[in-house]
Amino acid sequence: MHTIKKYANRKLYHTNQKQYITLDGIAKLVQDGEAVQVLDNESGEDITASILAQVVLQARGRSTPQLPTHILTGLIQVGGDTLN
Repeated sequence: MHTIKKYANRKLYHTNQKQYITLDGIAKLVQDGEAVQVLDNESGEDITASILAQVVLQARGRSTPQLPTHILTGLIQVGGDTLN
């Protein structure tokens, strides 16, 4: 499991490799089939889902087509733990 801490200054620190990592770096880990957990450094809260959502949005911003509206709408309608 790759553990990453998110600091207040929005930097992401890969604790296993003892170096900073970007959203692209996290995307690469996930694409390689690696398990990733992202924790808020101050609260210790697991924020993996929100960081992975950022990874998806960043990747979609660079390529087309975008995620279909009906899929995004469905994710929002499910709500709760899906987006947290």
